[in-house]
Amino acid sequence: MKNKVKFHLMTVLLLLAFAACSDDESSGEHDGEGTSEAGQPFNEVLVGDFESEKNSPYFFRFGNKGDAKEGFDYLPRWNYAYEVVDNPVKDSGNQSARVLSYQSMEAQNYGIKILFAKPVPVKGLRNISFKIYQRENVIGGTTWTGSASASRQKLCVKLLSEFNTINDFRQDEGLVLEDAIMDFIQEGTWVDCQLDFTPDDISSWKLDVFKDGVQGLAIIPTYGAGVTLSESSIYQCYIDDIRLNRK
Repeated sequence: MKNKVKFHLMTVLLLLAFAACSDDESSGEHDGEGTSEAGQPFNEVLVGDFESEKNSPYFFRFGNKGDAKEGFDYLPRWNYAYEVVDNPVKDSGNQSARVLSYQSMEAQNYGIKILFAKPVPVKGLRNISFKIYQRENVIGGTTWTGSASASRQKLCVKLLSEFNTINDFRQDEGLVLEDAIMDFIQEGTWVDCQLDFTPDDISSWKLDVFKDGVQGLAIIPTYGAGVTLSESSIYQCYIDDIRLNRK
């Protein structure tokens, strides 16, 4: 009788272990597409660290002055670049081998936009983090036409409800995280940015644009500067380790 009880007990334990393993396999790794059954944000999701092709998302210029009819001789329209490069400032702040470089004469509300591998339901997003480095801020920099220099520079993120990959004159619809706009004047150091996002605190009509999910995000490092820089003062920054739902 004792052996039979022991056998039944072992059978139950094996069945429970098998069920637990099955649950683990079916759940998989969270990829930032929503919230858990307990209402908690999903685990951290790497959007891009640029160390390999697999971890390098599609990226594009975000915003541009003028329109498609403007003359081709408008230099700031074309004097920009964005590419993955070897990390030129590898130090204790960022040991990564590769980073995303962005440069432009337009120190406006423009920047670089990142396309997510999959749309992320807006209700499942809790925070965004990334590292950013600039050798020089744009405050006091020489402008292209000799107009007044920038007196401020801020950093902000815009969640994108659409993602245009063709026309950079038209800024994509979405939502600027206004509560997370920060002064960005630090020079010569990697800045670790973490922007919290609470959908429940935002008017529902503002979130309606995300009916198809958050398609990507724009990082705008010269937000509010409002100037066009000279060629000798062209702005440059480096971005790395973009993540969602970082704890």
